[in-house]
Amino acid sequence: MPVKWNSTYLMLDSVVLYSLAFCQLKLVDPNYKLYPSLEEWRRVEKIMRFLKPFHEMTELFFGHRYPTSNLYFRYVWRIQMLLQEQMVSMDLAISGMAKDMKSKFDKYWECYSVVLTFAIVFYPRYKFEFVEFFYKKLDVSTSYEKVNVLREQMWELFEEYLRVVPPRCGQSSTIGTEFDSYRSQCADARSQSQLDLYLARTVGSKKRIRPLSVCDRGISYALGDTFMLLKIVAEAVDRA
Repeated sequence: MPVKWNSTYLMLDSVVLYSLAFCQLKLVDPNYKLYPSLEEWRRVEKIMRFLKPFHEMTELFFGHRYPTSNLYFRYVWRIQMLLQEQMVSMDLAISGMAKDMKSKFDKYWECYSVVLTFAIVFYPRYKFEFVEFFYKKLDVSTSYEKVNVLREQMWELFEEYLRVVPPRCGQSSTIGTEFDSYRSQCADARSQSQLDLYLARTVGSKKRIRPLSVCDRGISYALGDTFMLLKIVAEAVDRA
């Protein structure tokens, strides 16, 4: 029967508190033969350290307080780095667990990497700088190509967004004014787009920007365009 990794961590976290009690039981009860050895307790602690980030990830995703989407990317990046490090562990049990979990992780990341990456780009504190940092930490040799592919995908998304959500204009605009505006947008769609202006701004400071919660009042008005953009991404993933 397969056991979830999070359940395994919780079980080990509970039992390790009673390690001294097991040792005491060995001394007072001669019938108690199958007690864990010191080496086995050390192994339990090592497995707990390995599984703890996955437990924290579960708490983040399914906890009562739901964070913003930028935190998901950061935790997923942390998990991926941890798996790569532990896959080459000298401990065969740990490396075997890491390889098995990495194969499952890759399937998940392949499906959701675009959505999570776009979410981090639309977070003012990180944008493309954090994505570039992430890819270089994973694999320097492929980081440049991955970032370029991501930029192209973002432009495709933005063009789809422009098609779905037409530019806002006042009702009193004349036909000539509307046409001039349309021609200007077509001639300079990429170099002067809202996406360019956003990405060109300096990355925000941690002290100046408070992380937003999905429960914040008025957030849909402040970030309505961004939510529409991410909705289009999700729909595109569903169609794929």
